[in-house]
Amino acid sequence: MRELEPVGKQELADIYREHVVRDFPRNERRPLAQIGELYRRGLYSCLVLREDGVLRAYACLIQVPEVGGVLLDYFAVVPEGRGAGVGSSFLESLRQRCDCAGIIIESEMPAGAKSDEETAVRRRRISFYQRAGAELSPVGWHAFGVDYNLLWLPVRKALANSDIAGDIQSIYSATAPDFVIKKLTHTSMTDISGILGQ
Repeated sequence: MRELEPVGKQELADIYREHVVRDFPRNERRPLAQIGELYRRGLYSCLVLREDGVLRAYACLIQVPEVGGVLLDYFAVVPEGRGAGVGSSFLESLRQRCDCAGIIIESEMPAGAKSDEETAVRRRRISFYQRAGAELSPVGWHAFGVDYNLLWLPVRKALANSDIAGDIQSIYSATAPDFVIKKLTHTSMTDISGILGQ
């Protein structure tokens, strides 16, 4: 099992500027100033995997006291390490390290893709998380113009014994003013039966 390392605020900012801006579209990126404030409040953390001193993968998490689930805010393997099992290994290490009921994963809904290629990418992403042990929930999450399927990577509780909808709302409520959260986010029930095109 590969060892994950926590990073400080400055290195987190460097990872954001070098990697997050490349790996995630603008509409899915929190402002760096907001991340810094969450970090200062003890709600945000970043773990990395290095091999021979070189960054191979990173994960950013939001953990709010009294909330069972932890949000996987960002997770990516650097391009040079993709397809070599780094991501699966990282998630297993993360699962063993986290002290929580489970890890909430937001994955863009395939139904909202603008092309067949994008649909396939979104389905592969969900399939990857499922192979890593995540359970696809029937809870849809709309946040700041993006529609997500929510997955639950169990740590201490299975999806059936968790409140993924309540957890995601509580986590987001800790990150922005209530009026913003009420206006720009909501949960819904989704049909997941054909999500992977089966």
